[in-house]
Amino acid sequence: MKTYQMASLIAGLLMTIHQTSGGGLLFLFGITLSLRYDNLMYQFAYSTNAFTGYPLVTALKKIKEIGFTGVEIVFDQPHFRTQGVAIIPAPRLIKKLLPLNKLVVSNINANTARMLDHRLQITDYRKSAISNLKSTISKSEPTLISPEISFRRRRVEYSKRAIDLAHFLGALNISLTGGPLPPETSTRQALCFFQQSLEEILDYAAAKNIRVGIEYEPGHLIDNARKTFSLIKKINHPLLGINLDIGHSAVAGEKPDEIIKKFAGRIWNIHIEDIKNRKHFHLIPGKGHLDFFRIKKSLEEINYRGWLTVELYTYPHQPIRAGRAALKKLETIF
Repeated sequence: MKTYQMASLIAGLLMTIHQTSGGGLLFLFGITLSLRYDNLMYQFAYSTNAFTGYPLVTALKKIKEIGFTGVEIVFDQPHFRTQGVAIIPAPRLIKKLLPLNKLVVSNINANTARMLDHRLQITDYRKSAISNLKSTISKSEPTLISPEISFRRRRVEYSKRAIDLAHFLGALNISLTGGPLPPETSTRQALCFFQQSLEEILDYAAAKNIRVGIEYEPGHLIDNARKTFSLIKKINHPLLGINLDIGHSAVAGEKPDEIIKKFAGRIWNIHIEDIKNRKHFHLIPGKGHLDFFRIKKSLEEINYRGWLTVELYTYPHQPIRAGRAALKKLETIF
């Protein structure tokens, strides 16, 4: 058994003890997380957005069976929906399932919020696999940069609920995006809206010690490393960093290995996949043009201790095969 797998098993055991002891051993779980991040190099997680054709319960089981020790939970449809003020499925059910599947949460992904639009409520997982793949940035509202204040409020509150979920499940961070630039809104206005939204989210995150990672996304207001770095520097909050998607860096025409060094000490989680010809289509590692050996070298140079989260939402009809192939390839490199 690999070292990181052993640490994950211990973390899962302590989480189970915490659940049954009324919180008396929470400090032990915290120590385990600290040791896991301080003493280990590379841990692999799989994002649930590859499993839009499956219920979340099944997705967690499959991710464990593939061999991953971590899971990124996407806080959106089809796995989550709202019913009044309640979140379905209940977070307590997920918390129970994590140690049963020997999984640790690498990140709570709050990049999309389709569940806030009740017209898009989805309960058919197979249909969701198709609709999720075909969704476009036009379905991003409400966003954190919307000129409509009520839209921004809804997205801020959604981000706070993601922070609550991260705290409850023992995750260290959430990720989020700004969204595409709205029509008739200047870049300057949108950046101002984004900063205001982030500052409120960070105030909330600070009370629970949850890190917030900005993910830059092709076609969005924040679509490259330069803009992300500038925003992080301007806000200057210790909990604000980046959810670095290696593929997005390649699509932006950057050198991912150099971007890793640029954000040293501020990378909360890494999305990893392959990219070919700068096309924004996530491929199984080894199927594109990314140099993962150079990426590994940069990670070593900055002493990165966090998760490498495989993100392959582009394989909704074959997430198990894609996950196995990705893990097999990455384990030969990292």
